[in-house]
Amino acid sequence: MRRHIAIDCGTPRPAFSTAPFVSAFADIETETAELIIGASGELEEITSPNHPEYIRLLCRLSAKSIFPKVSISAGYKITEDGEPKVMTKSLYDGSIIPMTGIVSEVSIEFWDIDPTFAQAAGSAPYDPWQHFRDTLERGKILYVKKFALQTETHRIPNFRDRASEQGSIIHTKSRAPCFGGAYHNGIKFSDIQPYLFFLGTGIQAEEYIEITSARELLQSKKVELAPEIKPDHLATLEDDICNGKVSVRLGGELYSSTAATKTTLTSDIFQMLFRKSRA
Repeated sequence: MRRHIAIDCGTPRPAFSTAPFVSAFADIETETAELIIGASGELEEITSPNHPEYIRLLCRLSAKSIFPKVSISAGYKITEDGEPKVMTKSLYDGSIIPMTGIVSEVSIEFWDIDPTFAQAAGSAPYDPWQHFRDTLERGKILYVKKFALQTETHRIPNFRDRASEQGSIIHTKSRAPCFGGAYHNGIKFSDIQPYLFFLGTGIQAEEYIEITSARELLQSKKVELAPEIKPDHLATLEDDICNGKVSVRLGGELYSSTAATKTTLTSDIFQMLFRKSRA
């Protein structure tokens, strides 16, 4: 029978002995005892087959790049008394903006149960993990992050660019609406993030269109957000995972995502940790 030996570390005591620490426990049967360092109490079995506190799954990332045929326009003037002009740019056909690494959505797909948890439940009379695995196999997609896109051809307002020194030529810049998302092999979860775009006129009134990541926009403040942008529009995939937006059920209990780990460069497989949701 396994015994719990609790060691209370709360009150330091002087020891004037050169004997090794373990000599004080020479009478403990190491084959049948557990040492609990800290306050006494039962150890929490996080890999319990029936009511685990955590679940760790192996998952797979996949992405889609499906974009509409859309053009965006903005009006401007080169000088105060100049004729009004309109610039028109294609967004998603690749003719102006390179579309490599730009996606419309990223999916998290169930791959397998972490072997550690499968082994822990292997000797149980009823193995809930097999039913759990079968359920996830039937509906492999655990979560889909859809990035906000431009779906209609329309004109957006252009303003004087306050970041540029104004002279005889007017420099303009639009606010930044959503454009799509970023994904490629080896990318960090924190870099699977939304991208935005904006239009403007440069030093010689040259028309341009640029894209920028959500992180760059928030850190550099080089362009203002379009008024329709909501906080969720700027969330990375890591934000979604850490905020518990991915969930699974085991034995009637709801588990929400809390962290993910991916260290590979070419594989799409990663580990995701789920924690039992609190009532």
